Amino acid sequence: MRLYFKDLESSFTLVSEDIKSNVQKLGKIDTTKKYVVGIDGSTTGFGLAYWNEETPEDPKTLVFSRSTEDNPREFLDNVFPFIAELFRGVVLETVTYERTPDDFEQDSHSHRVMKNTEKSIKQFFSNRFYTTVSSMTNVFDIFPNSWRAYIIPTDLENNPGKKNKLVNATETLKHIGIEPTSFLSGYPIASYDSIEALAIGRYGHYFIRQGPFLRTYRNFSRRRPLYLLGRLVRRDDLVKAIHYLRKLTNNAHGVMYIPNQFQTHYQNLFALDADDKLGYLIVNPDDHCKPYLEHLLRINDEKNDQLLLCMTLRVNDETEKLIQQERMFRTSII
Repeated sequence: MRLYFKDLESSFTLVSEDIKSNVQKLGKIDTTKKYVVGIDGSTTGFGLAYWNEETPEDPKTLVFSRSTEDNPREFLDNVFPFIAELFRGVVLETVTYERTPDDFEQDSHSHRVMKNTEKSIKQFFSNRFYTTVSSMTNVFDIFPNSWRAYIIPTDLENNPGKKNKLVNATETLKHIGIEPTSFLSGYPIASYDSIEALAIGRYGHYFIRQGPFLRTYRNFSRRRPLYLLGRLVRRDDLVKAIHYLRKLTNNAHGVMYIPNQFQTHYQNLFALDADDKLGYLIVNPDDHCKPYLEHLLRINDEKNDQLLLCMTLRVNDETEKLIQQERMFRTSII
């Protein structure tokens, strides 16, 4: 396995025969600071970017390249110990990685390899024996290319579909405030995965994470029919209303979201549906989603001065009973 490292001041290639000595060559990480991580993971070129939360304009980028004699499992068995050693004693504030594209043939070999890689990444950063993340709520598994709407301009003639890796790398560095020509000088094309990892990390840390809330960021496609619950609430009553919903759902684990402006109102609702938590969508009076959601729920904020609190529940016998008992929230099936 080879790895290519690049930051503002240096660049070099290493062969990872001795993990500890190679980690030392990357430069010591200040364990008193919190770090941000982005990952573009695959079993051929595994891109990693990280930076001190206080100095986002000085990122470190790293690509692990699989040797021809290694298989995917052996490759990841080298990558993850390296990352564990790199972040030993360090608190990671946010970790963002790409999920497997939905348009892959479900039973193909490539799809299975990518799903296994994605699962390995999630398990690695969920295990405090290997790394310490400030909160597992801050581990974001985003859908491919969703970061491009946030970072890459849409009006570039030489970048149809935002698929030109050089243009994307250039625009990502501009977005951060780094002069791209000098940074990319001599940069191997095969190592652009680390620049994508940099963009992915910024998307999670600066766009998805919004103070006490998160922006919706996953499951933008319909997976199953859902009940939509919604109610207009005054800002001072928001906490009380959320507590009511928690009690209604037997205190199930929940996360508070605000809408993602790059997605439609339907997509924002689908993004609330997750296997491991409930999502509460807090919609401000001036948000683009609010008129459509009010229409779905058959409610009207005449003065347009209230928040709209929404939640989705899966359609099944258990939630059917809850819906029949519920009187404080309007409901609809989507």
